[in-house]
Amino acid sequence: MSVCTGCQTENRTEAKFCKGCGKPLAAPVPAPDVRVCPICQKSVSIQAKFCRGCGHKLDAPALAPAPTLVSVPPAVSVPQSGPRLRLRLRYDNHELTLDAAYPAATLGRESTCNLVIRDPRASRLHCRIELRHDMFYLADQSTNGTYLTIEGETEFALQQAELPLRGRGRISFGRTLPGEQSKQVEFDISRTSV
Repeated sequence: MSVCTGCQTENRTEAKFCKGCGKPLAAPVPAPDVRVCPICQKSVSIQAKFCRGCGHKLDAPALAPAPTLVSVPPAVSVPQSGPRLRLRLRYDNHELTLDAAYPAATLGRESTCNLVIRDPRASRLHCRIELRHDMFYLADQSTNGTYLTIEGETEFALQQAELPLRGRGRISFGRTLPGEQSKQVEFDISRTSV
């Protein structure tokens, strides 16, 4: 267990962000016979040649993240001086807005999540959405996966992976739910004036 220095909430040792306040947690210090994979940040034996988490060759320099299973068109970044991004999430009569002032949110069954999902297939801490480099990213942290449908595109199935969000679409938890919009989170990204 690691304790958040901001709100004193206990978090899982491998957690990167506090489940109580969403702030980044300090990286755990590895034991002397353990090193940290530069790609996925998992602890591995000092003798290991490959990371058991992402398959990265540990003796090679970390040039790029391990390949993902989904093909994503390149995302467009907007200069900081222009309009700011805003992400609206809607689920079960609740609405949550993310922007530069409130840049991250957790989604899951746990009552401490920013958006509580009432679906048995959702994990306690199912996924995290955060603003980075003027783009919103959805990072799956679940057991059953996250299904993402961006309007006008085919559905993406994420399992312990992340994907940039764009436009508008739907997020479902642990399964694809065509037509069952009441069990999905709708999202909409817009740009606002500074």
